[in-house]
Amino acid sequence: MQNILVPTDFSPEAHNAFEVAMQLAHRTHGQITLLHVVDSSAGSGMVTTGGVSSGASLHGVFMVELLQRTKHRMRQLIAEMARIAPK
Repeated sequence: MQNILVPTDFSPEAHNAFEVAMQLAHRTHGQITLLHVVDSSAGSGMVTTGGVSSGASLHGVFMVELLQRTKHRMRQLIAEMARIAPK
């Protein structure tokens, strides 16, 4: 396997799948692509760049915070991959 898509919702089960994917990628010299989907309801005040549009509601500000936290958690998984991957 050259490319392994690993969806995550940051649950323990998803983390187990992530660990298995890392082992598989190591054995096959493959690459991992992490995926997390943030569901944004229509009219949330978000623009395609991930920012809040002018006049956005409090929900838009919540979405920005959610995206920042998601980015942080994804970076943690990437850092874990870097620590575990052989040099």
